[in-house]
Amino acid sequence: MIDLDLLDGDIALVHGDIALVTGPDEIRQRVLLRLRRQLGEWAYDTTLGVPWIEQVFVRNPDLGVIRALLVREIANTSGVLEVRSLELTLTAGRELSFTWSALVLADNGESVFTDSSLVDFDNGELQFIIEPLGVI
Repeated sequence: MIDLDLLDGDIALVHGDIALVTGPDEIRQRVLLRLRRQLGEWAYDTTLGVPWIEQVFVRNPDLGVIRALLVREIANTSGVLEVRSLELTLTAGRELSFTWSALVLADNGESVFTDSSLVDFDNGELQFIIEPLGVI
């Protein structure tokens, strides 16, 4: 499949042309877009997304529940065959960092990729910092 390159929050341009993303990078983009979405935010499917404010950034968060929510969101993304690992750390400063690895099936076969993300809930606003660690 082919999709627009939207990972930086806008349509990417390369030499004045709309950039496209394919293969494992397309699946990675789908996963990251799902993880960025607050549960219920998308009008066309209110079951997609993570309940960041209701279950993650709460007074006494349950890391087991958070882990299950993130694994579910990654695993339910089209093209993801298996979530290989997910490690997370939640700080008292309301920052959640997580590194995950997934086996994906794209047009050119199976690939494993790993990403590291930081989600910060500051002044009532969610902010995502995503650092791709690579495709294996």
